[in-house]
Amino acid sequence: MDTKDDTKAAADQAARNRARRTSTLMVAQCLREDGTQATLKVRNLSATGFKADCRDIADFAVDEQVRIAFKNLSPVWASVVWYDSSEVAFKFRNPVDLDRINRARTMGQNPALSPRSDAVSSWIDRNNQRQEWERLAKGIRGTRPL
Repeated sequence: MDTKDDTKAAADQAARNRARRTSTLMVAQCLREDGTQATLKVRNLSATGFKADCRDIADFAVDEQVRIAFKNLSPVWASVVWYDSSEVAFKFRNPVDLDRINRARTMGQNPALSPRSDAVSSWIDRNNQRQEWERLAKGIRGTRPL
């Protein structure tokens, strides 16, 4: 096997080993050992880690141990994998339950206000229908009798 085939095989193996990532947008808090905190905008999340934007701290150290607090959950330990300007990637010390994070994220919210809610969809449909009726009524009133 030549070097090109070795490289492709290594890339294929890395892709298989990489945990499934979910594109998301949520906020988490990063708690450093020195007591400083930073707000993170989580962009993608997997059971083993995540990538986030962080405008509060620009001096992360690779392998730095931090605690990550997701909404309505106890903080979990993670380490910095890499950082570049305002982007930072973390690896969880232990895999996390993505379903639990998502459930905790929506705890206390009115399900009727969820963007995926059937209640919202039917309200939008009714509102669009009402607006269409109003346009039709206005058009009928605006015409002159024959």
